[in-house]
Amino acid sequence: MGHESRLPLAGAATLAVGATCLVLLPQPVPESLEVAVAIPLVLLAPGYAVSAAVLPIGSIRTAERLAMSIGLSLAIAALIGLILNVTPRGLVREAWITAFATVTVASVLIALKRGRGPQRIHASPWQGATLVQAAWFVAALLLFAGAMGIAVIGEQTEPRPAFSELWMLPSTDGQSVTVGIGNRELSGQTYRLQVRVGQEMLYARDDITVPSGHTWETEVALPTGDGRSLIIGEIFLGEDTSRPYREVTMWTSG
Repeated sequence: MGHESRLPLAGAATLAVGATCLVLLPQPVPESLEVAVAIPLVLLAPGYAVSAAVLPIGSIRTAERLAMSIGLSLAIAALIGLILNVTPRGLVREAWITAFATVTVASVLIALKRGRGPQRIHASPWQGATLVQAAWFVAALLLFAGAMGIAVIGEQTEPRPAFSELWMLPSTDGQSVTVGIGNRELSGQTYRLQVRVGQEMLYARDDITVPSGHTWETEVALPTGDGRSLIIGEIFLGEDTSRPYREVTMWTSG
């Protein structure tokens, strides 16, 4: 196999390894970089590597290879999605990237082992492409654009679970607790908070407004005395205080 024929395969493998390294970084990377890596990894790399493993480099025209790469990549993405959907991890970003990278690198190794096929020389990479082949190429592009559009629209319109969080964390000296509220509702909420020991009220507030996606915290001093005490934290939504919306309990060390 000539040196030039190895470059696209090496590029596909490098892209796959690089994408895997990005998802393993402890710090988030810029979204623009994620998009720049994800598009060729999903659209070209796995399909090109698989096509090279099945049909060695040089055995088909460049136009045919490109159309086949896009079509195979879309088919591989659909198959990976079906498999990931039934796994415990589900359709998470790390699982997607790992699956694409595994398919790409494995196919690159197979293609390199098979070597170069019979060389077909054309003055232009598009020379000899028929109308049917061009139509398949355009159809693959339209299919990909439609799939991306459906994915984006679906992600934006998919119903999201709405809930609120309530927690209590003891201080290191055991003299107080930190009470927090997390708003994961679809809009801002106003909460009523009560922290008590039995019927003894330690903290009460009726106007805690928390925007959607934000949290709120306060520190509540605990009563002094011997013995263990059960601390009860409750939040309420709306005017009804007969039943708490969320409740947490914690025993003091005494």
